[in-house]
Amino acid sequence: MIKKRKILEYLIKEYDPTSIIVYGSFANDTNDAHSDFDALVICSKSHKMHDDNVIDNTELDVFIYPTEYFVDEYDISEILQIENGDLLLDKEGIGAKLLREVEAYVSNYDAKSISEKQMELSWCKKMLKRIEREDIEGLYRWHWLLMDSLEIYFDIKNEMYLGPKKSLDLLLKYDKKGFEIYKEALEFKEVDSLKKWINYLEKSLN
Repeated sequence: MIKKRKILEYLIKEYDPTSIIVYGSFANDTNDAHSDFDALVICSKSHKMHDDNVIDNTELDVFIYPTEYFVDEYDISEILQIENGDLLLDKEGIGAKLLREVEAYVSNYDAKSISEKQMELSWCKKMLKRIEREDIEGLYRWHWLLMDSLEIYFDIKNEMYLGPKKSLDLLLKYDKKGFEIYKEALEFKEVDSLKKWINYLEKSLN
């Protein structure tokens, strides 16, 4: 793909990387005219950076990490998005090592207990009551609940939450009914649509 090649040429020229891992739509060839380019770049920079430049009409969402960051212990939760990523460059084997470690981390995910899931659902219901006040705090909690409840959905399903983009794709692929209910809650600013989503979570646990 010409667009992908141009972006890679830019990244190589700009950062002289040792590893490039592409993930998201450009990794699985589902990208379209509206897709951004998601990647993890490892190079000799002295600090972490983010590149959001536009290359060939495509906005970048590229995270730049110094090689030294992965020499010792690091926070693997920062890079879970690279799971099933496409390793396009790997001069020193760091990229392959990270992909193996992320795969092992996800595979060994420790599911939450029933009591923990019930506590999360209880929190959702409490949030709903606060939202019904329809004040400024309620509006804030509306968005808070919408965001956190997606992660709670995956807790209920005994699956690791891997960020909004990948999680929404998985929700659509494996639970179309749940996807439509959650989408409705996102689209319509009505408490009933949000209640419907939380009720769906509760039924999924039972």
